[in-house]
Amino acid sequence: MREAFRVFDKDGDGFISAAELCLGLSVDRDEIGCTVAAYISLDRAGLAFDDFEVLHHSLGDALFGAAAPGDEGPTAPLERLPEEHRSRR
Repeated sequence: MREAFRVFDKDGDGFISAAELCLGLSVDRDEIGCTVAAYISLDRAGLAFDDFEVLHHSLGDALFGAAAPGDEGPTAPLERLPEEHRSRR
């Protein structure tokens, strides 16, 4: 899960903005912007790791894929991202 978080956190500030998430998932910001905003704590600039984790579980793996058994988090999101996003670490 942390690896997926790092991939989406394009600027490395420790937060994922709705724009960063939309770019990583290749979806329209208007489609998921309100949903993402609902998971961002008021005192934060974007989704912190704990917010990202809650969002993932709340959406029932719809956007990010299911977690591998015994794994810290999903491996599917990294496999679904375009190659240029997967190689960023």
